[in-house]
Amino acid sequence: MKLLLQNMESYEGDAIEIVKQMMGSTMFADNKSIREYVDMVMKNAKVHYDIELNIHGDTDEDLARCLVFQIVEHGTGILMDENGKPAHRRNAGGEKKDVRTSRHNPRK
Repeated sequence: MKLLLQNMESYEGDAIEIVKQMMGSTMFADNKSIREYVDMVMKNAKVHYDIELNIHGDTDEDLARCLVFQIVEHGTGILMDENGKPAHRRNAGGEKKDVRTSRHNPRK
């Protein structure tokens, strides 16, 4: 997957790879664990943008996946398909669902 942020930064890979790339481009995050980084992002989103991110999970993969989808959920980024267009996914009924408006639950 490819995540394009509002500031036009883009990251590509699975959720863990995307979050690690984000960590690499963030000041003071190079020695943090994924959990510490997610906590920092949640605090910064609240303080600087008044955005409450609902990020939870037991593993780094769950946390990373949840962070990526919360970024999309709150409109601060979009997932792009392989053609550079906003990604869509199909719901259980086969209808296309815009990933920018879908909820994410890493336990499903």
